[in-house]
Amino acid sequence: MFKSYSATHTIAMNTPNIIIPKQKGIGICHISHFVRERFGEQKWQTVLSNLSNVDAREVSASIAIAWHDLGLFARLLHSVVDTCSPGDLSILSEIGAYEADQDLGVFIKFIIKTLSPISVVRSATKIWNRIQNTGEWEINTGHNMLTGMLKNWGVIDRYLCLELMGYLKRLIEYTGVTNVKVKHTRCRADGYNACHFDAEW
Repeated sequence: MFKSYSATHTIAMNTPNIIIPKQKGIGICHISHFVRERFGEQKWQTVLSNLSNVDAREVSASIAIAWHDLGLFARLLHSVVDTCSPGDLSILSEIGAYEADQDLGVFIKFIIKTLSPISVVRSATKIWNRIQNTGEWEINTGHNMLTGMLKNWGVIDRYLCLELMGYLKRLIEYTGVTNVKVKHTRCRADGYNACHFDAEW
C-alpha cells in the first residue's frame, strides 16, 4: 500500500503561466544509486512501493537527461526518508552531497580547487536552469560567507531544500576550504518569499 505524499508536501508554484515545475532526471538516478549502495536493492524496492504506482513507474523509467516532475522528486525524497531513515532528516543532506560527488568529474573537481567558494556557487547558480525549469537565485557575499536566496522554485517542500543544502555544502568543500557550514535559515514552507541558504567557512 503506497503512501500519498502529494497532498501535504507538494504545493503548486505561483507563476502566472502555470509552467509545470520540472528538473532533469539525473537527480532521480542519483537517489536510486544512493539507496542501492547504502541500503541495498530490497530497500530501494520498498522506497518504490511506498510511492503511487504512477510515480513508481516514472521513477523506474527515469532518464538522466529527460525532464521529470519536480514534485515527483520531492515525493521520492519523502519515501526515502520514511523507508531508510524515519525521523532523521540528515539523510537528505547526505543525498545532496552524494549527488554533488556524482555530478562532478575528476577534471571538474580539479578546476574547482583553483576557485573561491563564492565563484563556484555563483557559477553553479548561473547554470541552475539547465537542470531546473523554475527558480531564480540571488547571491550576497561577505568575508568567508555568502547567502543564496532562491525564489520561485516550482515546488515548496522543505525536503527539497535540505537536499539542496547538502549539495551546496559539498560543492563548497571541493574548493579546499574547511569547516564549511551551510544553514537553511528561511524556507518558503514557513511562508517566506524566498529560501535562504547561509554558508560560511
